[in-house]
Amino acid sequence: MEGEPVSALFTPALVVDVDKVKRNAQRMRERCHKLGVQLRPHMKTHKTLECADIMTGGSRQCIVVSTLAEASFYADHGFDDILYAYCLPLDKVLSNDTVTMFHIQLHCAHYSAMRKYFYTTFPCTSMYVVVTLHSPPLY
Repeated sequence: MEGEPVSALFTPALVVDVDKVKRNAQRMRERCHKLGVQLRPHMKTHKTLECADIMTGGSRQCIVVSTLAEASFYADHGFDDILYAYCLPLDKVLSNDTVTMFHIQLHCAHYSAMRKYFYTTFPCTSMYVVVTLHSPPLY
């Protein structure tokens, strides 16, 4: 409905100032570049290819998602380097859909929680296990 008056919209409706979104995304990319860090925008709120392209500057790389469905959606549309932002239960790690569609890197800060992964046979070879060991708390 571009060009139509706001009063013509059915409500509720989302109205976006695309130019402002583009300017804000550009500022964030520039700021991160100056700081020497990689911007990894989250796709959770907008869930659109158009906004994802704006946020990544068209690179279609380095994004964060909240669900495996979002990860699949963006991967199916050419996005790469997708970070799943939540803990992934072992049953989802081992599902054939997950391991055939994604390169999986497991990260766990606690050895006791990590042990179950060491004794599991993974159905693919593109799985990495990263263990970060922290000193035990001093009590």
